[in-house]
Amino acid sequence: MAINHDLVPEYVVLVNENERYKLNSKRQNLGQPSDDLLAYAQQKGTFISVDASAWDDFARDFGLSRIDRERRCCYIVLKYNETEEQLQTLIDM
Repeated sequence: MAINHDLVPEYVVLVNENERYKLNSKRQNLGQPSDDLLAYAQQKGTFISVDASAWDDFARDFGLSRIDRERRCCYIVLKYNETEEQLQTLIDM
């Protein structure tokens, strides 16, 4: 099975209760994360801030304040050793 890696959610960003995003490896918005993906991210993901220059475009495009960027609000969902089946499961969430 060929996986379209642009559809794989790599990050889940929780700015607040109403602003939640799932992003691919290029930090492109894939929409709101499902409850299943959110639970998976919280259980298995690595919690980080988005206060690095790599996040500048995302922060600007979505209006994140300096405070939003400094606090930890993002989960890295991938461990980078997932099988194609595991990646497809993440896409399906």
